[in-house]
Amino acid sequence: VTCDDPMFRPVSIAFGPDGCLYIADWCNRIISHNEVARDHPARDKIHGRIWRVRHTGQAAATITDFTKAPTAELPGALTSDSVWAMRAAWHQIAQRQDRSVIPGLNALIRNAKVPVDARIHALWSLEELGHFDTGLWRLLLTQPSSDLRREAVRALQSLRVPQSAAGPLLRTLADETD
Repeated sequence: VTCDDPMFRPVSIAFGPDGCLYIADWCNRIISHNEVARDHPARDKIHGRIWRVRHTGQAAATITDFTKAPTAELPGALTSDSVWAMRAAWHQIAQRQDRSVIPGLNALIRNAKVPVDARIHALWSLEELGHFDTGLWRLLLTQPSSDLRREAVRALQSLRVPQSAAGPLLRTLADETD
């Protein structure tokens, strides 16, 4: 990325929910932190810009406002192709604390045809709801995906599963190579 403006100072980039690239621009004439005094009048600590970079052929995206989405639709949104949408749905599940989504989350996790990242977000959602099910964890700890197994082990700690319940589950991983 280049710019003809000599004050262009890109400090962060991220893809937004619309698929566009966003660039945070410090917009400052001074580059060095040490060569110019911190109280120099040319130091601009007020202005900045955010640039939105979009391909001319890129179709406009429809962005769901997950704060207004019905709770029942949130588990399904965890399977979105958009990482932003997937995470926004996960955050809403966590914020609403509506346990009615637990059966849908369980179904997502148990479905081997659902992408691993969506299953992990469903697991994180269960974790946010404080839900532990021995049968589900037994299944998770035998999955081919080492990412799913790792997240299931990590969640045991955050859910504060007693050693008496976690120990037998973890024995299945005694020969784990990952």
